[in-house]
Amino acid sequence: MDTKPTAIVLAVDDETYNLKIISYHLKNENYEVVTAGDGQEAWDLLVGSPEQFDTILLDRSMPRMSGMEVLRKIKSHDILKSIPVIFQTAMKHQDDILEGLQAGAYYYLTKPYKRDALRSIVNAAVSDSIKYRKLKSETAKVLKAFSCLKKGEFEVYTLEQGEQLSALLSSACPEPNKVVVGLWELILNGIEHGNLGISYKEKSQLNQDNQWTSEIQRRLSLRENEVKFVGIQMNRNNNHIEFVIQDQGNGFDWQNYIDVSPARAFDTHGRGIAMACMYSFDRVEYSGKGNIVSAIVSLNS
Repeated sequence: MDTKPTAIVLAVDDETYNLKIISYHLKNENYEVVTAGDGQEAWDLLVGSPEQFDTILLDRSMPRMSGMEVLRKIKSHDILKSIPVIFQTAMKHQDDILEGLQAGAYYYLTKPYKRDALRSIVNAAVSDSIKYRKLKSETAKVLKAFSCLKKGEFEVYTLEQGEQLSALLSSACPEPNKVVVGLWELILNGIEHGNLGISYKEKSQLNQDNQWTSEIQRRLSLRENEVKFVGIQMNRNNNHIEFVIQDQGNGFDWQNYIDVSPARAFDTHGRGIAMACMYSFDRVEYSGKGNIVSAIVSLNS
């Protein structure tokens, strides 16, 4: 009996050989790979089945419709805009990478493909996609009556609690599916980097070794971490909803993560805060030593 694929990946490239390489390298990852030979074909597939794909591998230079044009269309589409896009390109200039990042391509992959790098970045994008869909599904289950909440204080100790609270609090917002992603990323950052002290470099290695989840659980079980929590305050007035998130860590240099740096574009992580700023909230502000963040959702149309 065939095993159902864990995710569907759309690979877009005008070079047939590149599509064959992508399909070959991903064949043991339990993904179904759908291919498109140019931007227009890809766009037709996407708008025809906007909820089908989990991740898009998008070439930059193509006939009929360029990768940048497809990317901009994706990010302006209500359903497609939340699908992680991996920009695949032979270009290495900072300006070209920055243009893609600013348009919403939070993952980058260079040609020629290296198997491990391809698998790693696709796995990271698919993992994010599955996580975001789960969060949105949880949000949909929450009672609409929660939108009446004006003020609340909460404490989160584990990732599971963070997911549940993100779904709950975002349901009080006009566009919960947008807010839940950013709220979860800010809470996650407070747990893993703030309370548990996992550095950027350490997470890169944990992702590479597929040990991130087990290391999170190990650190949560340590006596010194059992009492640590991420505090979340929610306040609502006639103009906006504010979420204030505070962890018990030593803070960090948050200025480097408000935007996705071209220098980190090829990493498997490090884009959560930037996504929260660009996609989920109208304003995000850090204070103190970097362990307090305020995220604003405007209620004015």
